[in-house]
Amino acid sequence: MVQEALTNITRHAQASKVQINLCHEAGEMVLTVTDDGLGFDTVAMQERATTGASLGVLGMQERATLVGGQLDIRSWPGQGSTVALRCPWRSQEERL
Repeated sequence: MVQEALTNITRHAQASKVQINLCHEAGEMVLTVTDDGLGFDTVAMQERATTGASLGVLGMQERATLVGGQLDIRSWPGQGSTVALRCPWRSQEERL
């Protein structure tokens, strides 16, 4: 997720700052990648992902589903973007 988000930021955002956060919150793992770049139209991005024209976003959505999570992508033109993943927190014992 982080690699794909950073790739998209590098290719498209023209960002000067990127912040990556990972935390444990209310029984969930929460990962966010935020940039201060150009932003984009999220409706158009979802349409491209649905038709297979944006494989990076589609791949992130599939990975989120595989870990039982939910992906949220928010962006505002001229104000940057945030990619957030929320998924169940699993302890070492639960993974075995």
